[in-house]
Amino acid sequence: MTKNIISTGLFVIIILTGLNLLAQTGSGGMVVDPVLRTEMIYEYSWDAAKGEWVLKNTVKYDYTYGNEETQEITTSDYVTGIPKNRVIYQYAAGKILREALYQDYIDGTWVDNRRDTWIQNSDGLNIETIIQYFLGGHWKNISRYTDYQYEGRRLKQYTFQSWNGTDWADSFYDSWYYNENGQLVLRTQIRLNGTPVNQFIYDIGIHNLRERMTINNWINDGWAGFTRRNYEYNRCGTTSAVDYQDFKNGEWINTMRQEYVYSMQPLEHMRRQKVAVCHRGHTIYVPITAVEAHLSHGDCLGKCLVEERGPFAESTSGEVNRLAHPFTVFPVPAIESITVRINLDSLQRFERIELADYNGNVVRTIRINDEYEIVIPRNNLAPGFYYIRVAGDESFSQVIVFK
Repeated sequence: MTKNIISTGLFVIIILTGLNLLAQTGSGGMVVDPVLRTEMIYEYSWDAAKGEWVLKNTVKYDYTYGNEETQEITTSDYVTGIPKNRVIYQYAAGKILREALYQDYIDGTWVDNRRDTWIQNSDGLNIETIIQYFLGGHWKNISRYTDYQYEGRRLKQYTFQSWNGTDWADSFYDSWYYNENGQLVLRTQIRLNGTPVNQFIYDIGIHNLRERMTINNWINDGWAGFTRRNYEYNRCGTTSAVDYQDFKNGEWINTMRQEYVYSMQPLEHMRRQKVAVCHRGHTIYVPITAVEAHLSHGDCLGKCLVEERGPFAESTSGEVNRLAHPFTVFPVPAIESITVRINLDSLQRFERIELADYNGNVVRTIRINDEYEIVIPRNNLAPGFYYIRVAGDESFSQVIVFK
């Protein structure tokens, strides 16, 4: 399966790299790379008065597979179960993605919204992309990407065209620039007459992970900030959260935050194989059947970015503390109790744990002594969303769910 990231509004679909069989020394046999998929996204808005993120939606993802490919992805409201959006995929020969149909769930019916169509060459590289919207009962052309230019398999430039009612008209050139490690660091969109339109700046941090994407608009002969995204990662280097900000009145203002929960695509024909899991800062290899239990205890799928323990342990000064969230909560969702595990490599000093309801009212406070793993019983709490707040030198919060 090719790697695709498709985004339309808040409906983000992530299809990660397919399986690659590889041999691991000392792993006890053949190991497969896990195929990650988005399981849930927690969506927050910024409360400027309180200076904190407020949970607004929890989006659940469901998948339909066929011929070893993702055929359909549906999102729904986790609380109500009501569908929101779905994407239906069509493939060409060789399992190359050819079309994506986006639909919205309105008044009990799936309604067409958008359709993306890709045309590839014999090497599987895009040579044309057409985007259409369903308007007034008909599919209408909106934009087209054409004249793709590559350096090897790396995209260098394409021409963005708009539909003028009768034909495609060139609008601007979209050029892509990379650093010495092959990371995308800059995109520029420039009109045919040489006038700049937009600029995308990608900041790359440790482990070649993208820390930020900033979009600037060309206004009054100069670049002006428009919007940006700040990325957070788990110990395996997988995106765990994205903060969205807009540039207003000379400063960056928080607008939205998305936190990601992943699962592993079912691999029924490879249940005897193993996958890499980052377990408490150390890469181990576990049977596929044991993955769910490890994820519920706060482990992540894949190799640790930094080995903190074991024969390949690296120095933990700075890098790990920067990547690691100061605590882990499991299981999510919970039934009878929730466990808070304080990360031992955290530089934070914590004094208490607060359990608050959806409105922020504290319903329970637990003092932290020398424990690093605290079990909080549910008792008579009603099903629903709650906040775990770990407080001390600083405060950190995470949403939990009691079924």
